[in-house]
Amino acid sequence: MNSFKAAAIFSFLAASQALALPYACNPAHQYPEGVKCLSTNGALSLVTPTAQATYACNPAHQYPEGVKCVSTNGALSLVTPTAQATYACNPAHSYPNGAKCVSTNGALSLVTPTAQATYACNPAHSYPEGVKCVSTNGGLSLVTPTPQATYACNPAHSYPNGAKCVSTNGALSLVTPTAQATYACNPAHSYPAGAVCTEVAGSLTLVTPSPTAQATYACNPAHSYPNGAKCVSTNGALSLVTAAPSATQYACNPAHQYPEGIKCVSTNGGLSLVTPTAAPTKA
Repeated sequence: MNSFKAAAIFSFLAASQALALPYACNPAHQYPEGVKCLSTNGALSLVTPTAQATYACNPAHQYPEGVKCVSTNGALSLVTPTAQATYACNPAHSYPNGAKCVSTNGALSLVTPTAQATYACNPAHSYPEGVKCVSTNGGLSLVTPTPQATYACNPAHSYPNGAKCVSTNGALSLVTPTAQATYACNPAHSYPAGAVCTEVAGSLTLVTPSPTAQATYACNPAHSYPNGAKCVSTNGALSLVTAAPSATQYACNPAHQYPEGIKCVSTNGGLSLVTPTAAPTKA
């Protein structure tokens, strides 16, 4: 009986010593409880990971490392955000989420575009960057205007929308003509630039009179000018003088009225336009 007790005590002591014995550190081995054999400062050491703290899930609490308590399918769960992958920056590589490797101040940096905010579509609201909430096919949609292309200014190039590259104060600038306003045609309305709403072939059409572009000339008495214009000296200065249109430009009709007192009279059986002679002024 005593020999049986002695054997049991010896077995217990041997087992205790075996449990207390440390493991030999070998990076090729696997160890329990997440223990790893690592090289630290040139020496191999067995490292045991620190146990993570456990928390009760409460939406009103704040948790470390971005953890949040959220309701999923009616149950509260602690959710840890997924760590984002890190990449070496190489301009020749493609990266997820629209990230690009660009050179900034001589150093390469990974730049991820900022996520655009999402908005509820409401025609009464104002939105950034010219976005508008419009009704399309009976549904409301947020519409972002297409950004206009930018061009280098070169007088030898042609540009869309009538844009031209012109020199202004010694610098080249792209100038886009201002879009003309469009109007609904209504005969009762008045329109700018002398436009008139008239009926043409049974439909209403806005007709803008063509501007009469008068040419400008340098005044030289030796030159001939159109429309009977002459270069004359007035008070010591040369001036272009255009003769007033003659009365023969009018058709003679006794029922009509003419400017400057002109009248259409019957003379010797024929109709003639007669301009009254101006009475001399008495001194």
